[in-house]
Amino acid sequence: MSRPGYYSRRACDGKRRRGAAAKKIAARRWKPRYNAGARARAHWRPRGRKLRDGTNRGAAMQELPIDRYFLDRAKAKRGGRLNAYASLTPSRTALVVVDMQDYFVKDGMPSTIAEGQGIVANINRLAAATRAAGGLVVWIQTEAPADADDWANRREATSAERWESRRELLARDGEGFGIFPACAVESEDQLATKIRYSAFIPYPSQLDTLLRDRGMDTLLIAGVATSTCCESTARDASMWGYRTIMVSDANADQTEALHRHTLGKFLTTFGDVQTTGQLTEKLAMGAELAVPAQ
Repeated sequence: MSRPGYYSRRACDGKRRRGAAAKKIAARRWKPRYNAGARARAHWRPRGRKLRDGTNRGAAMQELPIDRYFLDRAKAKRGGRLNAYASLTPSRTALVVVDMQDYFVKDGMPSTIAEGQGIVANINRLAAATRAAGGLVVWIQTEAPADADDWANRREATSAERWESRRELLARDGEGFGIFPACAVESEDQLATKIRYSAFIPYPSQLDTLLRDRGMDTLLIAGVATSTCCESTARDASMWGYRTIMVSDANADQTEALHRHTLGKFLTTFGDVQTTGQLTEKLAMGAELAVPAQ
């Protein structure tokens, strides 16, 4: 028995009908709508109904793995458009690949992200597109501090056994420090290390210096984990003035829920979220526009 007031009386009566009318109602689904107070109200919409801007509501959900609450919030903030950044200037764009190291991706490691290996193909595809368009590819590697007392607050919150294991595996000569072999690192790519979750700490960081020296103003963030090092790096990049885009299908996390929520919050508050396909198209288009007319 449904809770009083959860469904409208008309809908409840409709569910009891038989024949063609019942089939028509059954073909529709219930979807939550979020108002300004973020309070969900149940109502139904036919599948595939288009929004005022002509886009398909269902298509947006399939394109980005983000709850509709965040999609609607982002559109409300941007006057109806979903994405913050409509175009890319390849020569000023850098793909920043975070922590695609054996420690986080290789099977059997203590901090392996289950879906980490599943995003390698998209990372390689986007890296190739970035290089071809004239952009920069940077691979970030986490290095455990050599000083056992460094980052003392984090050490205190971690078991002694796990802390020592992390220090050994993420040392420069450790088994987990290297970039996962399936990642296509090319000779023109740049490498940068970090000692905290964000690649922008301490500031000025190795990454920030590298990017500013090359005139980069737009960052595409990929890697693992979406809700930890990728998000920390992306948020700091946004705070330091970079146009920052998290790549939805080139990031991975321990759970789908963490992945979805992180992308949704970033989309509405800090920057943009786009797919590998969207970004490769924008890079190619930007490269074409940069070619002088004959």
